[in-house]
Amino acid sequence: MELRLHAADSFRVEKHLHSLKMKLVSKIRFTASPSDAKGPVMKHPVSFLRSVGLLEAISYLILLFVAMPLKYALGMPLAVKIAGSVHGGLFVLFCIALWRVLMHTGWPFSRAVLVFIASLLPFVPFFIDRRMRAWAAEDSTQTPA
Repeated sequence: MELRLHAADSFRVEKHLHSLKMKLVSKIRFTASPSDAKGPVMKHPVSFLRSVGLLEAISYLILLFVAMPLKYALGMPLAVKIAGSVHGGLFVLFCIALWRVLMHTGWPFSRAVLVFIASLLPFVPFFIDRRMRAWAAEDSTQTPA
């Protein structure tokens, strides 16, 4: 079975991905305080990091175990282009979210490095998410001095 896509189909897929990315970016606003926000804001940086981390981990698994076999076994390079673009965008967002957590919480640098390295390995982000949940609870129970 051979599936071929024309350039017009590829352009439509890329245009749709771009519009989805723009919708996502327009809904996320980073502000100093919730009162400065004009739209929805994540209340805690770690909860946002956890959400983006899980999405990024899922996109990584799709890239590795769906798109790559489609490219090399069935000759469909568009699958890697689409999944790779989505994964790349989510990875950049993950790095921004991790930087935000590092700047706005009391996380040590070594913890941020651990989370970053975990994001590079398949399946590991799902295990580190449980730790991040505990770290978020720990951060929320501490009162600023």
